Amino acid sequence: MFFATMHMTAVVCTGNLHEYFALAEFYEQKFLALPEDNPMRENSLYILYYSLGIMRAANITDEIYDFDAYFARMFSCQTKVNLNSLPSSDVPLGPWINLTHSSIKGAPQKYIEAMIRLEKLAAPYYNGMTSGKDDLIKGELLFYQGDIGAAEPFVISAMENAKKREAYQTLHRALFYMMRISVAEGNLKKVEAALSEMEGLLGIQRFYQCYIAHDIAFGWFQYILRRPEMLPEWLKGNFSPYSHASTIENFGNQIKARYCYMTRDYRSLLSYIRELKQRESFLYGRVEMLAMEACVHLHMKGKDKALDTLLDAYNEASPNDILMPFIELGKDMRTLSMAALRKPDCGIPCSWLETVRRKSSSYSKYQSLIISEHRETNGMKSESDLSNREKEIAHDLYQGLSRSEIASRKNLTISTVNNVINSVYKKLNAHSIADVVRIFSEQK
Repeated sequence: MFFATMHMTAVVCTGNLHEYFALAEFYEQKFLALPEDNPMRENSLYILYYSLGIMRAANITDEIYDFDAYFARMFSCQTKVNLNSLPSSDVPLGPWINLTHSSIKGAPQKYIEAMIRLEKLAAPYYNGMTSGKDDLIKGELLFYQGDIGAAEPFVISAMENAKKREAYQTLHRALFYMMRISVAEGNLKKVEAALSEMEGLLGIQRFYQCYIAHDIAFGWFQYILRRPEMLPEWLKGNFSPYSHASTIENFGNQIKARYCYMTRDYRSLLSYIRELKQRESFLYGRVEMLAMEACVHLHMKGKDKALDTLLDAYNEASPNDILMPFIELGKDMRTLSMAALRKPDCGIPCSWLETVRRKSSSYSKYQSLIISEHRETNGMKSESDLSNREKEIAHDLYQGLSRSEIASRKNLTISTVNNVINSVYKKLNAHSIADVVRIFSEQK
């Protein structure tokens, strides 16, 4: 079995999934041909079916949601397997529970149904380690559909069940969704409460990648607060080489993408998205990156390219009513949807664009409230802390004047203007003129 496992793993690393599944079938027949009293038979089949179940769950490209059937075969072997050697299901995975690739209508729901079947099978064997996933995967879909009111009860139920059975990975994932729901509600206290509860999971031995998971959640919160300098250093670095879309490294890449977006490192971000389009990707993440790419092109003054990419994102999202990736882009998506509404032949229904415009505008307002409340609670400087000269020059920046134009208008040297602008940056914790404009807009 060791040789078979290594052989199949090597094939997976080459990206050849068809050969992997063909090998799995070959080895299955080999193990089934062994005498039933051979102790290697059941152990080998047990491990094989576990591996197949994991691979089928994470690599559904044929719209056949049968991964639970492989786990059922695995459990049928358990009577002759040492239960202490059961593989753990409480492993760190990527950003999503629902790993469907397809945008075909109903695909996410089919994955959910298979996952629920699996949870019922696994519950007696994993001592509660899968608790809460059945509710969380339902709440996840409702969240991505933009129905946060319906999603929240499922997320809360998942948190409660995961706490009871010490299913830390599921608990952390549920808390992350609670943070995202709370931002959409404009509730800073709930966001911080969820983050604080995540901090309480640090150091738990069974949750062995808790620090990485916490960094990712903390990084996302700093993205919401528009504080790129506060992200953990490793989330400011290069994108991790692709291993698989379901890994925690990909979860980190999702936050790195947001860091690039926030700091306007569009070259790195577009390169990452271009690479993503060349390989398998999960539906939720694919829509998130396409929606972000559309906004990037708008920022780069490529309006036609932005609308074309928005159409691609809409085509991926609309069959399953996915909205949240657009809503969470806030005022950028509001601006883009308004541009699309002014172009009736863009290929996107006006009713959909109007919904996105309205909901992204509301999200932007709630996000601004959270930013303002967080700054006030933590004693950060605001526009009111600037001197009169700093306010005047900051206002000129807001109006789009260059530094030389400001110096000429106010009869100042360029050096003086630069010193004042640097003082404005320091007081507002800004890093660019764009940051100053954003802070002034948020504070009206």
